[in-house]
Amino acid sequence: MLTTKSLIITTDPVSVVPTTLTDPFKTQSSCPDNDDPMVQEYGSSDVTSDQSTDHSPAFSEEEEEEELELNSHPTTNTIAITSRTTSTTMIYDDARSSGMDGDKEREIMQNDISPIQLFCSSTGSSHHTSLPSSSSHFVPIILERHIQDRISVSMLDMYEKLLPTRDAYERRRKFVTKVETILNSEWEGHNIRAHLFGSSENDLGTLTSDVDICLTTSWSGLRCVRTLAVVLKKHGMQRVHTVPRAKVPIVKMWDPIYQLACDMNVNNPLALHNTRMIKTYVAIDPRVRPLTMVIKHWTRQRALNNAADGGTLSTYTWTCMIINFLQMREPPILPVLHQMDNEKHNKKDNLVMIDGLDTSFYSDVDSLRDFGKRNHESLAGLLFAFFRRFAYEFDYETQVVSVRHGRYLSKQEKGWHEGPNKRMFCIEEPFNVHRNLGNSADDASVYGLQTEFRRAVHILLETESLDALYTKYVFPSPQPPRTTATLSSPQPPPFLLPLTSTSLAAVGIPPPHTGTTTTMSDVLHILRRHPW
Repeated sequence: MLTTKSLIITTDPVSVVPTTLTDPFKTQSSCPDNDDPMVQEYGSSDVTSDQSTDHSPAFSEEEEEEELELNSHPTTNTIAITSRTTSTTMIYDDARSSGMDGDKEREIMQNDISPIQLFCSSTGSSHHTSLPSSSSHFVPIILERHIQDRISVSMLDMYEKLLPTRDAYERRRKFVTKVETILNSEWEGHNIRAHLFGSSENDLGTLTSDVDICLTTSWSGLRCVRTLAVVLKKHGMQRVHTVPRAKVPIVKMWDPIYQLACDMNVNNPLALHNTRMIKTYVAIDPRVRPLTMVIKHWTRQRALNNAADGGTLSTYTWTCMIINFLQMREPPILPVLHQMDNEKHNKKDNLVMIDGLDTSFYSDVDSLRDFGKRNHESLAGLLFAFFRRFAYEFDYETQVVSVRHGRYLSKQEKGWHEGPNKRMFCIEEPFNVHRNLGNSADDASVYGLQTEFRRAVHILLETESLDALYTKYVFPSPQPPRTTATLSSPQPPPFLLPLTSTSLAAVGIPPPHTGTTTTMSDVLHILRRHPW
């Protein structure tokens, strides 16, 4: 168990150096017919679980839907300001004036409002090329020690509340066993295995986390997720529906016995390797787990973790951002597992290729326990630095976040300055290096994300507390339909009425007598002399 004493340490002043703010934005197979009334099918989704990937060897091309993928470094003035209440000297950056409207920024900082919603509503479009530069506020590089101590204690309190209970772990374990038993009794002799992945397995799960399961089998009978869904429904699973056209097709369901929601896929081994990599990083330094879980909680509260539907970022993407941030601290807190010297450690995993991707990485946790001991940053110091980095320092126009390299790559270097991965926010997937995890967020969403980072920075500075940081964003209720007056149907001019006795009389044409016919010339004659 982590102790407060080991985590609340002042920032090493040697590692604190004035940074240069950049302008983060300038421009820039056969399946049964879906006729089973028990199973609901969702049309299409480009994102499934946190660990979804572009490669799923067990699915045919017909079943998989291809994902539509859609330099300025100004010098800033560094100012030393001495606190009036303490003798502590704080380092500030004199940031340039913001491209954001002042009233809008104050509204975001002071109210419970989503900047993504605010920006989209004000522009009327999610497509734009002119995004804001850094804020005009003076933003400190570090928090004062007494603020760090207070916030670090609050972070540990929240971390303890988020941790799953022993009962929650036990229910997940029994649920996995139940799924395996159901499937192997239904299809005997095919050795179907159920594996936990994602937050349920990488030590970043919370008490309310869903369960992610990857089934592995050499049998091709589960290539269609609708077949799987019918069987699960038959065995008592509820709210069963499929997403067959996702990059990795999944079945979603609810188990009423264990009270668990589950996303299930078939033969997606890359997700298992992603999970193992994250779990290894989490085990290296005691600060990684509480920091990541607190940030994940913040993303949930602020509706920033829905890549599938919300146009933001997945939980897996957020975790990769945090790992890269910790790799780049001075001195580093986390190593770069993919790049570690094979000869020196001699324990790098044997090369494992999955669909042409190298999934090996150094995984001897015991040899890395003391890797980050030279870095004395506190939990609160790291939280503030993370928010500050993506609020004011990261160059969204030119940089790419890379866990595999432990640094920022350039978009030019990656070839992501053009083509399907050309997006405002670029995060390289650690194994499938051709995949941009930031593709789920368009320009308007990235604007909102950056503004949320700024909101977090200012909350920590102004309130010195986490309470306002966790304020849950509540989506506005739909506007009631406008009240419209009921108008009587306009009457057509008489010359558009049918040629009846009544309509003819209305325009001065005497009704026809028996045996006579009103001709069109009669009508035209009346119209010419009518006062219309």
